[in-house]
Amino acid sequence: FLRQLIGFYGDQMQSVVPRYLEQAMTAFSEQQEQVRATMQKTMGSMFPFGNMEEMSRQNMAMMERAFSLFTPFYRPPGERDNLILQATLGCSFNRCSFCAMYRDKHYVARPFDAVCRDIDAAARDWPDARRVFLADGDALALPTDHLLALLRKLATALPRRTRVSCYATPSNLRRKSVAELERLRAHRLSLLYVGIESGADRILKRITKGATRRTIAAALHKAHDCGMKVSGTVILGLGGMRHG
Repeated sequence: FLRQLIGFYGDQMQSVVPRYLEQAMTAFSEQQEQVRATMQKTMGSMFPFGNMEEMSRQNMAMMERAFSLFTPFYRPPGERDNLILQATLGCSFNRCSFCAMYRDKHYVARPFDAVCRDIDAAARDWPDARRVFLADGDALALPTDHLLALLRKLATALPRRTRVSCYATPSNLRRKSVAELERLRAHRLSLLYVGIESGADRILKRITKGATRRTIAAALHKAHDCGMKVSGTVILGLGGMRHG
């Protein structure tokens, strides 16, 4: 189920999946009482209702987790076929004027135990997963100890993993010390997706990037010096005809 679900990320069906899951959950909720009553009437004590209720709760929880991934959900194109784990919700900065990806989300770190349960479920469904992406828009904003604990959990549950990646803002890269980044790199967090956007300070200011050309360059050099790879995004034409 998890492998199939991740296949919809970035696909043209992504906009359809949330509505389908929502309708399926609603129908399931409406029908489970009817099914229970019918089975009780026809089979009485012979039917194991306790097991059925537990299965219903597990299925509902699974669908709720799946639905939450799409409201909305974004990931780099290169992570399409990889395991995606929701470590945070939203973006810790979320003020770039050109980006509406997380406008409907308030940034929050998901509870550690909840993410660990997702990791265990993923390991059962996809034990040979090699690459893992930590969503949402800014997982590097998590405290280093929190990130390290998640990476250790991944090491235990998915021993074949070769790479962990996440989005990172220049500001959060700068906040991490060299020693912290080196420890994260040693635990396989080796690829960071960073929005550079532009090399012109006047444009970075206009789009409320929260960084300058100098601070972005410093953040990228720090990541490189710690052995991390960076996939940077530059938006051509961001300044328009007037400021290009």
